[in-house]
Amino acid sequence: MKEERHPYFLVQAYTALSLSRGLELPVMENHEKSYRIIPGDPITFMCGSPQGLIIQRGIWGIREGTQTTTTIPSRKLLGTKPFSLLIRKSRCVVPVNALVVESKAGCKLIRVLGHRIIGLAGVVKTTRRFGSQKHEVTLLGVESPDILQSVQTIGPAFLTLSQSRKWVSPLDLTKVFEYTDRGSGLWFDYFDVSQDYTDQLVVGAADLRPLGLSAAQIAQRERELRALSIKSLRQNRTGK
Repeated sequence: MKEERHPYFLVQAYTALSLSRGLELPVMENHEKSYRIIPGDPITFMCGSPQGLIIQRGIWGIREGTQTTTTIPSRKLLGTKPFSLLIRKSRCVVPVNALVVESKAGCKLIRVLGHRIIGLAGVVKTTRRFGSQKHEVTLLGVESPDILQSVQTIGPAFLTLSQSRKWVSPLDLTKVFEYTDRGSGLWFDYFDVSQDYTDQLVVGAADLRPLGLSAAQIAQRERELRALSIKSLRQNRTGK
C-alpha cells in the first residue's frame, strides 16, 4: 500500500545497464524501463562512493516512524532531522526522462528540451542490516520555473548531468543550494497526456504521447522544438 498521494510521477524510460553504458558508470543492480514511478516504488539513482559515482537502486521515500517523506522543501532541509545530515553527507541524483503531473486539468508530461535524461536533486538514507543495504530516496522540492507555474508551483530541483556529478561530490554547504535555482537556463516543454495514465495497471511509452495530436503533428512539433532549442543554445554561446 502506498502511503502518500504525490502530485507527480517519475519516468525512467531506460534500463540501468543502458544508463551505465551511456554515462560510463558502474551499476549495482539492473532494472527494466518504468514509465510511471510513484512513492514507495523502486527507483534508480546515482550517488557517490569511495570508488566514485555509481548507479544504485532504492525506494522512493524516506521512512521515519510512521511518516514517509518523498519530497522535502529545500528551505526546510537544514532544520529537519535527519535531512540536515543527509544534505551534507548523502546527496544523490535521480535520472529521469520526464515527469507526469496530475492536476484537476488532467495529466501533463514535463520534459527538458535538449536533454534525453535530466537529473533530480535528492538525498539518500542508507541502512545496513544482516550484511545487506537498504536505500531510501527523498527529492528536494523547490519553486517551479516560471514556465511551469501553471502546471505545478512546487516541483523537483532539475540538474543537468554535468551538474549532477558536482551535486553528489563533496561541496561546501553554502554552494549546495546554488544547484536548486528553479531550473535556471533550462528549456522546458509540457503537453497533455491521457488521464488513463494514472489509473492503468500497466503503463507504456504509448501512454506518454501528446494528447490530441497525430503522428505527423507530433513529428512536426519535435522538429520545431528542436530548432528552437538549438537556436537558443547558439544565442547563449554567441550572445546574438
